[in-house]
Amino acid sequence: MAIEVWEVPDSRGGTEEARTLKFQVRGTADDGDVIDAVDAEAPATHEGLPRRAREPITIDAINVDERNPEDCLWEASVHYQSVETQRTEPRETGDAITSFQIGGGTLHVTQAITHVRHFVPGQAIVEGGAAGAINVVDEGGRRRVEGVDVPQLNGAQLVNLTRYIAAASFTSGYRKTVSQLALHTNNAGFTIVGIDAYAECEVLFLGMDANWRAGDDDVEAQFQFAILKNVADVCSAWHNDFRPAAAAAVAKKGWEYLWIKYQDQELAVGGKTIITQVPAFVSIDQVLYAADLTALNP
Repeated sequence: MAIEVWEVPDSRGGTEEARTLKFQVRGTADDGDVIDAVDAEAPATHEGLPRRAREPITIDAINVDERNPEDCLWEASVHYQSVETQRTEPRETGDAITSFQIGGGTLHVTQAITHVRHFVPGQAIVEGGAAGAINVVDEGGRRRVEGVDVPQLNGAQLVNLTRYIAAASFTSGYRKTVSQLALHTNNAGFTIVGIDAYAECEVLFLGMDANWRAGDDDVEAQFQFAILKNVADVCSAWHNDFRPAAAAAVAKKGWEYLWIKYQDQELAVGGKTIITQVPAFVSIDQVLYAADLTALNP
């Protein structure tokens, strides 16, 4: 016997933000078949409302006889709800909530991206051409580059991820793993759940906070990450005299550290010779341990 589905007369009801349609089903003793049949019969939207994201269909057995499935009768309710009210429903295990913050603070730099202009008293202003070392101080013949602090409002992006993890998965072993991964970067491509995929060394795991109340089925865990994107060439705007041979790219991965060693060089400016500081070499170093961050996903 084929499964029959029909809407219960006068079943429609609800509010402006939530509606319910009721159906009766005959011809099967399998509850999964009932849900599939109702899913195929009921419209995807009703009065402009989409089906609920959670439990769009619920069923009740009126008469179930596995030996005589043709005599079985079920009642099914299909629930529709506005998107706005669905967003405020209580969370369930497996849900994820994310928030974002752009890191502020300052960044100390010693080398200009591009030298704009300079002048020697009594001489004309000269556009470009200097090495770009910032705040070179001469102390008894010894020179150092003091640099400058600049706003870093477009610096690391801070990502806060709240996940609801099954209490059975939140074991002492898992907590130990999370602890060991704190302040590590990703050693390979890594996707933060529900957000974005990132290349190697772009993600720094800062830590986790968790809350659990005895008797709850899940744990609210808050993960925090800092994101710095990889840079193809950190010296791309430098004067060619201070770049690698053939202007080769100086690539820097997100959380690698860049520093510059300087040396003295005579520079002719406006008919005078001055001693300035120029890059002797650019060093890019790994200063944070890397690990497989996928272990954060229980």
